[in-house]
Amino acid sequence: MELLIACAILVLLVGISIPLVSNAVEAYRLRAAAWQVAGDLRLARQRAISMQKRHRLCFMNCVASVAANTYVFERDEGIPGTAQWVQDSAVPLNLPQGVSADASQTSNPGGRIAFDVRGEGDAFGTLRVVNSAGNYAITISRVGRVLVCKGECP
Repeated sequence: MELLIACAILVLLVGISIPLVSNAVEAYRLRAAAWQVAGDLRLARQRAISMQKRHRLCFMNCVASVAANTYVFERDEGIPGTAQWVQDSAVPLNLPQGVSADASQTSNPGGRIAFDVRGEGDAFGTLRVVNSAGNYAITISRVGRVLVCKGECP
């Protein structure tokens, strides 16, 4: 009888904890995606400055087609004044499962965020990463500064 009661309590505790663990995993995926994208934006900016060629992160309407929830690095190989973008990453970078990116609140809602040779951003505004746990705002300023905030940035 004691063994049955112990098993029943164990099943009850497991049943209660599964949704809590599931929500925590979604929150960690979202936070990881936000910091991954912010880090890659900073990397694109640094590449633009060091290589003296415009670089961008492209979420859609890219040189090569990208699947949903993926993005690529691209660089401008054109002569000054013209753009000839080529893919700079060997494979598309994936966002964690269930996380999507929304660039509609940037100055370039087409999903391409570029940095010029001085590190200034041409697609300033807010990029959002979203999943069932909420959203993070990644703000790109005109001077290329990248800021990550949970929910809204002040």
